[in-house]
Parts: sequence; structure tokens; C-alpha cells
Amino acid sequence: MKKCILLFGLFAGLTASLPAQNVATSVSYRNGIFTTTVTVPVSAPHSAASQVIDRFIHQYKNEVDLLFGWALKEVNLQGEKDGFMIFNILSHSLSGNVVEGAMDMEAVALGKRYKSVTYKVHLDKVIDTPDTLEILYKLYDCQDVIQNVDARLKFTLQNRRTVQLSLVADVKLTSFYNTMVSRAAYDKNMTWRFAKFVENMAKAAQNPQ
Repeated sequence: MKKCILLFGLFAGLTASLPAQNVATSVSYRNGIFTTTVTVPVSAPHSAASQVIDRFIHQYKNEVDLLFGWALKEVNLQGEKDGFMIFNILSHSLSGNVVEGAMDMEAVALGKRYKSVTYKVHLDKVIDTPDTLEILYKLYDCQDVIQNVDARLKFTLQNRRTVQLSLVADVKLTSFYNTMVSRAAYDKNMTWRFAKFVENMAKAAQNPQ
């Protein structure tokens, strides 16, 4: 093996359901960084996308447990069994404008476990216009397995009733895992987490609360 964390646009006539085949994904590897791109078309107005973005940012910073009921549902960040990587968020709280947290991680295939790995996250809305909504996510100061993550989630207006949701996530692993995990293995075992998150956000925009 050689190398061991979003997106809308559709026609107004679509139903409220989101077929899984509408979610498009791709993964590339360059200069030590895995880049995952996920896109999905959604029948939803700009106002619904804006509502979902604001809800996600607020809950991520202040009430992360609520996200496991929708945005992070079935993304497996609460210790669920997995044949590749197990993540279990233990703590997650806002300090100033920075989220500080800790999680247990397990590289299942290698039998390696990491307890209470700390991390920091910046999460901010960086574009808020009538045509585009974009949030920037930066995870850093994570010492085991994942070195840092830079991700951008963007909602782009297509017409009065449709938007396109796109996620681009750059993940840099620590040097040990960067030599152990291939692009194919990363794609097979990690891409589905990003895709599920995007699907959840799309469903929320189509069915606003």
C-alpha cells in the first residue's frame, strides 16, 4: 500500500427525494494531499440553502450533538464499527472563534489506537451573496493520523428554485500514514463519509425546517 474530513443544482420539477446516484465524487492525490470533490444537484431556493448553512455553522460551534441527527448522520464519528478508520468525538467546544475538541481514533487494519487526540477547527462563512454561499473549514493541530484538513462547502445559485452544492476537501495525513495509504484505499474508505455529509446537507436544503 502506498498512501494510508459541499454542493447543489437541479431542475424545479424534481421531487423532494435525493437519489444517491445524483451525488458525484472524485479523489486525487498530489504533493501529499488527498483532494476529495463532491457535487450534487438539489431543487431548493437560495433562501433554504442559506438557512441550512447558518444552522450548520451555529450547531457545529455550539451544539455539535444536534448535528448527529442530520448533517453528520451516518458519517460515523461516534465510534461506529468500520474496517478502515474509527473516529469517536469525545469533546467539542467553542473557545473564542476556535472550536477545540478531542477524539479517539483507530487505524483498524494496522491495529493502532490513538486516545484523546486533540484538534482545533476554524469554521466561517466566507462568501454570502445572492448568488453564492461558501463556508471554509480548517482543522489543524491534530497530531495523529490526520495532520490538517482544508475544506470549502459552496452553494451556487442556478435559478430561482435551484442551487448547486459542492464540497472540496484537502486532507493531509501525518507522514507515517501518508506513506501507508494509497489513493484507491483512501477513495474506497473515506470518500463515502464526505458524500454522506453532502447528501445530508442536500436533503436538509430540500426539506427546510
